[in-house]
Amino acid sequence: MRQDVLASGSYISANDRRPHFGLGDSIDAGIAEIHWPSGANEKIKLPAVDRIYTITEGKGITGALCGGIPCAITPSGSVARLAEVDKP
Repeated sequence: MRQDVLASGSYISANDRRPHFGLGDSIDAGIAEIHWPSGANEKIKLPAVDRIYTITEGKGITGALCGGIPCAITPSGSVARLAEVDKP
């Protein structure tokens, strides 16, 4: 599946720059292949479904939201809500 991110819009409007991929009942988010405007290409393993990921060119996943709440990205690459990470 392919989505292009366009920063344009029309008069006094803009498009959402976050691509959205519906996965249905899948429990595996799969791999995102990103073709950056610089010409660089990256393949990023997405650790979980139902998340909004911030991906930075050359750095991979640099942030995540779980239901609108910031998530922590663990050293293993998994994602957990910050409230879950803070529990003893």
